[in-house]
Amino acid sequence: MDANARIGIGKAAYYPDVSLTGTAGVQGSSLAKLLSASVFFWSLGGNAAQTLVDFGARRATVRQYEAEYNAAVANYRETVLNAFKEVEDYLVATRTLAEQGTGRSSRSPRRSATSSSRRSATATASTTT
Repeated sequence: MDANARIGIGKAAYYPDVSLTGTAGVQGSSLAKLLSASVFFWSLGGNAAQTLVDFGARRATVRQYEAEYNAAVANYRETVLNAFKEVEDYLVATRTLAEQGTGRSSRSPRRSATSSSRRSATATASTTT
């Protein structure tokens, strides 16, 4: 996940940047002198850099990356839950249609809806008076 990788990159900014460099070679004015020890050279170098004061910028950046990660996880969870809901809705619809086709349902959906709306209207009328 990209957001998770950015958290790691943000946390890596707390540590110093260290680099090591090295070179080696041979330098001579003639072919005969190339095999003597005085024509070989080498060098090593190191570098370390660390920001001492950033006034909380690194910490804020890491928190921002963590918030983006949490938002991405929440979006993923919502997508998965929505997919499960859609599958369940389709399964219920398929089962309902199968029951209607075989005549196993005791009441038709239209009658059920009509009676439910009548009961609701009666209950609303009795509570308002």
